[in-house]
Amino acid sequence: MTLSNTPVNPVLRFTPYAWSKVLFMQAKTDCEISGFGISAHTNPLLVIDFYLIDQVGSSIGTEFGDTGLADYYENMIDLGYQPCEFSRIWIHTHPGMPTTPSATDETTMEEVFSDCSWSIMCIVSEDDVSCRLTVGVQPQIHVSIKCNVDFLSDYKAPDYESWKDEFDTNFVEEPLVVVSTSKAKDFVTPHSGLNDTAGSDYCIEAWENLDDVAERYQLGTANYQELEIALEAIEPHERTWYIEHLKQEGVLLPYDYE
Repeated sequence: MTLSNTPVNPVLRFTPYAWSKVLFMQAKTDCEISGFGISAHTNPLLVIDFYLIDQVGSSIGTEFGDTGLADYYENMIDLGYQPCEFSRIWIHTHPGMPTTPSATDETTMEEVFSDCSWSIMCIVSEDDVSCRLTVGVQPQIHVSIKCNVDFLSDYKAPDYESWKDEFDTNFVEEPLVVVSTSKAKDFVTPHSGLNDTAGSDYCIEAWENLDDVAERYQLGTANYQELEIALEAIEPHERTWYIEHLKQEGVLLPYDYE
């Protein structure tokens, strides 16, 4: 047997049906959506379908329902799929944001997929897509891979009615809590503690202070240590959004947040 020295470049491929379904779900809301790609029996890197898990979504994240993931696993096993065919490819959207994995994304990968021999994180935005393959348990190897639509795969017509039913059944939009007219605080969610009377005053004060420090930082009258302290005072998932917001505004951030 002759071994080849030619490097293997894995590619995550979607059937037109599966990719159309991802884009359909993405277009149904301005919030983030999250689900799993279902692989072909004979090819783990060919996504033949996408399933939206029961979840609550906002502009900066999603949270699966208490039984959503368990129900999904049970249903897929009943249909004859193996876990490696329906629980290794995590697909989610980043509405209005880059497809760079957030700190929350990294935490999710560590908590959910750390014991898997391989997994893929696929992030879709309005005009971009990124895919990262993780191989091994410990230590792990992370590799950015390409993603495309395989138009030569078996054709299956879109089923918009069932897709809509799946979306309506499994997705609930988390209401935003607007506490002021500032851009940042328009994105505060109930998870910030604003629905908790004991924590609401502190949360509002933290956001007001962050807005003030960020504005002075851009004007050069506040240093990066002050900005770091202000960022640490808000919730982690909101911090991720705020950091991306500052980057899009062209603000040069401390190295810890690059």
